[in-house]
Amino acid sequence: MTTNELLRQLRKSCVWIASFAAMFVLMYFTLVMLLKYSLLSFAGLVPDVNKNLLRLVFYGLSATCAVGLVFYKKRRYSKAKCPVSGDGRALARHIFNTFVLATAIAQGPAICGFFLVFLGELYFDFYLLSVFSLVLIYTNIPTERFLEKQIKNAV
Repeated sequence: MTTNELLRQLRKSCVWIASFAAMFVLMYFTLVMLLKYSLLSFAGLVPDVNKNLLRLVFYGLSATCAVGLVFYKKRRYSKAKCPVSGDGRALARHIFNTFVLATAIAQGPAICGFFLVFLGELYFDFYLLSVFSLVLIYTNIPTERFLEKQIKNAV
């Protein structure tokens, strides 16, 4: 298999995984909309809690996910961690494994927003964190230029 075919397959697999991750975020969105319009008297599981404290905790967790994602990707894509052998498959496996775990981390803000809805009925915050999560998922997809650069650095 040539390098271009390997790059094309790797990018295609990453796009599919990102699409499924985005679908999970959209499923959270659908579930929240069903909750909002079917249970009109829903006030959250902990209605007496300070809403600003909930926001502080879950926005902090979301920011931690985003910062952790950046550091994780920098560390995994550094020259010390990337396989330097001439084996393109080992490098592709490394990039794909890094991408899958980074995509799981990118869903963290949407999950935090999901908890905000269930604990304090904070729908707008859920929408905001879901969009942030979708942006993280989208920016996590490796471009062809990035993949070519990784292969050139490994060879």
